[in-house]
Amino acid sequence: MTGDYSAADSRVALKAFDIVYPPADSPNTSVEILVKRLFDLAGERWVDLCVLRKESASE
Repeated sequence: MTGDYSAADSRVALKAFDIVYPPADSPNTSVEILVKRLFDLAGERWVDLCVLRKESASE
């Protein structure tokens, strides 16, 4: 799927795109990267940054 995004897909928002543009200093220094390649570089696992971690008993 390319750019198909809805609120129901919010947990997998990055997966909705084939290509993403990581942050850069300026638009001229930005590069495009395949989401599959980014997944491979990140250790082949997805992380949900919008979910709060559970507090441990020691906190």
